[in-house]
Amino acid sequence: MNCLYFYNNQSGKNKLEKKKDYIINRLKTKYDIIECYDSSSFDDMIKNFNANKHYDAIVFAGGDGTVNSMLNWTKNLSYTPTFGYIPSGTVNDFAKNLNLNKNVKKSVDVILNGQTKQIDCFKNGDRLGIYVCCTGIFTTASYDATRKAKKKFGKLAYYFHSIKELFTHRAYTIEITNDNKTQKLHSVLTLLINSKSVAGYKFNKNVDINDGEMEFLSINQKKDKFGFKSLMLIAKLFLFGINSVKKNKNVTYFKFKKLQVNFEKKRTINIDGENGGEGDINIEVLPNKVKFFSKEQ
Repeated sequence: MNCLYFYNNQSGKNKLEKKKDYIINRLKTKYDIIECYDSSSFDDMIKNFNANKHYDAIVFAGGDGTVNSMLNWTKNLSYTPTFGYIPSGTVNDFAKNLNLNKNVKKSVDVILNGQTKQIDCFKNGDRLGIYVCCTGIFTTASYDATRKAKKKFGKLAYYFHSIKELFTHRAYTIEITNDNKTQKLHSVLTLLINSKSVAGYKFNKNVDINDGEMEFLSINQKKDKFGFKSLMLIAKLFLFGINSVKKNKNVTYFKFKKLQVNFEKKRTINIDGENGGEGDINIEVLPNKVKFFSKEQ
C-alpha cells in the first residue's frame, strides 16, 4: 500500500519538524512507499505531486485550513484516498469530529489501527468544505489574525482581533431559500455547520456528521448596531451549545440538505476557517463524500 505524507510547516505553533522522522518511520510499518512533502503552501506541493500515482492513504498535518485545502486539492483525483489527519493548527475544530487532538503519537496510532469514518462534505459553488460556512461578527478572525500573532498567542490571537468588532459590527439583511420557502432575516451571525466544534468551542456535541444534513443558525436583531442582547445570545451559544439557543425568538434554526443564502450587500464568507471570498451562499450537502481514519466509525 502506498502513502503520501504532507505537513504544513506554517500551521499553528508547528513543532512537527522535530517529529517528522518519527511519523514517517511509524507510517512505514504499514505502508510500502512513503513520499514526504513539507511546505508552507499546497501550491508548492502540487508542483512535485504526480497525480497519476495512486495513494491508498494521504496523511497530512496542519490546521483546519489545511483540511480544506487537502479536500479541494484531491477532489478531481480519479480515486478516493483515505485521509489520515494529524492536527497541528491553532484551533483544530475539525479534528474534534474524529476525536483527535494534538497528540502526535495518538493521531498516528489512529491511522495505523485502520478504523475509518465516512464524512459528509458540502459544496458552495465549485469549492468544497467540510465543517462550517459562515459570515457575520467574529467570523473573519480565523484568517485576519496574523500568522505571527497566532504562533505567539494561539487562540488568544482570535479574541484580540474580535474585540474591535464589538464596536463596529452592523446587522445585515439576508434572504434564505430552503425547500422552495423564502424568508428574510436581519442577522448579526450566520452559521451553516456540520461539526461538534467551531472557533474552539464544543457547542454541538450531538451532531451526526454523516447524516446527509447540515444545520443553519442565525442570530437576528431588529436594529442595525450590534446589541448587548445579541452578544449574550452568542456567548450562550458557544458556552452552552446549540440546544440552549435554537428555540429563542431571536434565533432562526433548521436542518437542510440544500440552501440558498442571498445577501442584500456583498459579504465575505468563511469556509472552514479560511476566506471563501465575497458572494452569496449556494450550498449542497454531499453525503459520505470523504473517508478519514478515526477513533470511531
